[in-house]
Amino acid sequence: MEQVMKMPGIAKEQAYHSIHKTGKTEPPPVFPWQQWALSHLEADSAENILHLGCGRGALTRKIASTISVHTELVGVDNSFELLHQAEALTRNRTERRIQWLMGNWDHIFYPDQSFDRIITDFVLTTTTQWPVVLSELSRLTRPGGRIILLTHGPRDTFLARIAHRIWYWSETYRRFTGLPTRPCCVSHPTIADIVQVLSPQFALLTSQQWLGGFVEGLLLENVGPSNPFLL
Repeated sequence: MEQVMKMPGIAKEQAYHSIHKTGKTEPPPVFPWQQWALSHLEADSAENILHLGCGRGALTRKIASTISVHTELVGVDNSFELLHQAEALTRNRTERRIQWLMGNWDHIFYPDQSFDRIITDFVLTTTTQWPVVLSELSRLTRPGGRIILLTHGPRDTFLARIAHRIWYWSETYRRFTGLPTRPCCVSHPTIADIVQVLSPQFALLTSQQWLGGFVEGLLLENVGPSNPFLL
């Protein structure tokens, strides 16, 4: 694996693809917040699912293993390199049903109310325009649909500050070795901030924190009769 880390660009991606296909590495771990998201997603009863910020697609592939044959699953990221790796890591017929698309967080090329489930993977804290991103998610969600937000919370506890430091070191290492990364903790919307932007169209059903609040999960439901732009 150390030799793989030293490879440039495409060679590194091909090596990751080869390792994954030959089964010489274990699948990515499912973190507690991902388990929480999967349990609340209820993917087996969904018709159309959007995973925003899918990255290399580890969580997207977990979702794919739980959906019905009629469910549409779309993974969107703003990194071409990460999406290229996501496609290269696709292993079976179920995962090949995933549609990998490149797009910006605040402008997804789908009509209004296209999805009944949306999950975001640490997207909000990568941009100062997070209210615009929430507005776009609102536009895309059907009445009765649900949004699951995985995000970084404020670093106001000792454990959260330690978790952020470890995260920062990890991202620095990835940049140093040439692996794709995205900004972390550019902004810090609180749960109250998010609920305020989405109200009254969405109701907060439940939320949970991990690592002293450094990682937060929110489950919201579209309780309105329609889904207009909020901003």
